[in-house]
Amino acid sequence: MRQIVLYISLLLGIVGCSGKEDIGGEYSSIASLWGYARNGTVQITKDVYICGHVVANDKYGELNKTIVVADDSAGVVIEVDMDDIEGYYPLYSKVQIRCAGLWLGAIGPKLILGAKPIGDYIVDRVPSSRVANYITLLSENNDTPTVRRRKVAELEYRDMLNYVAVEDLRLVDSEHGLSWTDSDPTTGQPITTVRHFCQGSDTLRVVTYAGCRYATENIPTSPIFFSGILDWYDGDIAMRIVGHIIGQY
Repeated sequence: MRQIVLYISLLLGIVGCSGKEDIGGEYSSIASLWGYARNGTVQITKDVYICGHVVANDKYGELNKTIVVADDSAGVVIEVDMDDIEGYYPLYSKVQIRCAGLWLGAIGPKLILGAKPIGDYIVDRVPSSRVANYITLLSENNDTPTVRRRKVAELEYRDMLNYVAVEDLRLVDSEHGLSWTDSDPTTGQPITTVRHFCQGSDTLRVVTYAGCRYATENIPTSPIFFSGILDWYDGDIAMRIVGHIIGQY
């Protein structure tokens, strides 16, 4: 099994320093937000805007009260306290984010925007009544964002929270016959679960949220491909399938 190591200090050195220069402008790349995040969880007070495509939301229940927006430089999670995000900010639509007033933090290589944090949270969810103050739908008639086609061995921090496609994957033998999620032994309800797929000698973790509509579907054992975002889950890289894009050869 290949362990993918993320060099956070290298990340900050590359996009953090250059981003710090970009932040002064009205519009900034998403990667430039690292210029704030390197200081811990902070409120953005400058009049900064970012634009990008919605590369993940709650369509098919794949994420919970979360929207992920990406541009060519990076991706960012926005925590929102609203249901049916897909109905307001459809998957692959183009949006603008007004960052002033939002709080920004990071978990490992993962940028997160939201409301003022409460307790031990990195950020809290933006109240549904205020989401439109920060997120503006620019266009919902966009083609699928550019897909970063990768082999497992090629995945790296630059792909974090961006739209990625990986082909020729096989479920590891020990997980044949399983569904995308396990069940809670007490309630019988699905629980968020990580499965493992191999590509040669390399292994990719794939995490499926408990509320996903296909959580109880059996995983194909034949070679498959899927598209989604590269996420950071439980201290390591894990891919999340988006739009239920799962194909068999």
